[in-house]
Amino acid sequence: MRNRATLACLTILAAVLTTPTILADWLVMKDGSRLETQGPWKEKGRLVVFTNAQGALSSMRLSEIDLDASRQATEAAKSPAEKPQESATEGAPAERRKSVLVLRDGDLPRADADALRRAAAGLRNKKPVLFTTDWCGYCRKARAVLADMGLSYDERDIEKDPVAKAEFTRRFGKAGVPILDLDGTVLRGFNEAKMRRAVGQFQKKRAEGDTERVDSDS
Repeated sequence: MRNRATLACLTILAAVLTTPTILADWLVMKDGSRLETQGPWKEKGRLVVFTNAQGALSSMRLSEIDLDASRQATEAAKSPAEKPQESATEGAPAERRKSVLVLRDGDLPRADADALRRAAAGLRNKKPVLFTTDWCGYCRKARAVLADMGLSYDERDIEKDPVAKAEFTRRFGKAGVPILDLDGTVLRGFNEAKMRRAVGQFQKKRAEGDTERVDSDS
């Protein structure tokens, strides 16, 4: 019995040691800063959609990102196991191949069509974000307008939430609050007429199932 348990442990250890490490992808901003993503990022209209390091679905303006540098950074971060191996030079001993786990179609559950549709809906229906502070009078006015229009959104206080502050600084620098992000459309400061128009367009397009970014004069 003890021998069987020992053999099982050794088998698991061997599988772990021979499994290649797959690194995350990278987004490189035009200011030179980098953002690590969980898995590949995708271009979607005027946005780049990705899963951030905390596992949340996020997006950024395409105009803020250096795509060529992002691809190069992602390629450079790949482990040797992910890159195609060069053929051995003549006369040089070829490397022994590492053991790999082979999975066939029958080994994996089939994709649930409903689950895929729900995932697509989650990408399309990303919740708007309002960046605020407690003391900001214009933030209170923005909240009142959004409540009056029945918009569901996430509020992030950049003075109380270090993660929100880091995201705000990376995206907007030293800009003031409030800033409303309508799934890629950014309204800076408070202008009630512009906010109502942009939110109305956003709600209309969401109701129609349109994933494109709404127009804004901000």
